[in-house]
Amino acid sequence: MLLLMKWLQIRLGGIASWPRHSKRETGPKTMSHNPGRYEYKLSARVTPSAAEHMADPRHVALLLNNVCDICVMKPINVIAETVKGNDSPAQGAFSDVGGVTGYALLTTSHCSIHIWPTLRHVMVELCSCKPFSASILRDYVLDALGVEHSIFEQTTSLAADERE
Repeated sequence: MLLLMKWLQIRLGGIASWPRHSKRETGPKTMSHNPGRYEYKLSARVTPSAAEHMADPRHVALLLNNVCDICVMKPINVIAETVKGNDSPAQGAFSDVGGVTGYALLTTSHCSIHIWPTLRHVMVELCSCKPFSASILRDYVLDALGVEHSIFEQTTSLAADERE
């Protein structure tokens, strides 16, 4: 938590200036309330030192908890495990090298991080029905992961009334 607080002080000028999400006036909520869809996805190449650091599942779990704090979301459960590689080509391009997979089940959806340290490749995904600041999340993830360059990045922000 101290690392997160320090990062926020450096990047955002302190917690007091951290933008909080305001609740939209939508009238009384009913059972048919249809929340929006908000997503952030990143696929990137990281520095060698960051890849070595993130090879430890404890660091991936800490990163997931920090992402939850930054996005003001409540995690139900956070897990991070080392995944052993195998030789089955049916498993996909990264299956033979292994890595670390972290997953946070949120009250509003989920967040996942997959890292392949030997390839210096990382994938991050946050999906939620609750709005969050993708730019603040992006800045934190790029700093925390030591991203050299993004291969793919996508942000989706679709409120319920925009989907109809």
